[in-house]
Amino acid sequence: MADSKVFDPQQFFDHTVADGHSRDPTHADMFVLVPESNTMNYGLIDVSLSQIVGMSPLPIRLTNGRHRSNGGYGIAHMLEGHDSGIALHGYWSVQDFVHEVAQEFDAVYEGYQGRWLLVYRKGKNPSLLRLLVMNWENGATITAW
Repeated sequence: MADSKVFDPQQFFDHTVADGHSRDPTHADMFVLVPESNTMNYGLIDVSLSQIVGMSPLPIRLTNGRHRSNGGYGIAHMLEGHDSGIALHGYWSVQDFVHEVAQEFDAVYEGYQGRWLLVYRKGKNPSLLRLLVMNWENGATITAW
């Protein structure tokens, strides 16, 4: 989880790799384990929430991902497009950030193109919005983008 120590982007990148991220392009769609666990489930859209927002109850998982000039998904996108912002708020790795938001989110919004936004507004810095963009993956999981 986030703490008061601020990490620079290189440390953040190194920690993300140490926590299991693969830069191999053939691993882009592979799920990444939650650090220090044996599960791929960073969180869960449970039955009660699924009934409120009209989606299936599904685990929240994270892929190695890809970054593209117009966006991307997974860890690769977060490293290339959002690393400084996440690192400056004291997160150890992308996986650490995703795990906190997937466990603690307090709002869900319908996004565009069938995506959902999980938002965590509380915590040590309530003025900071922590956001995960979720995408349906094979109808069986939700993948953090």
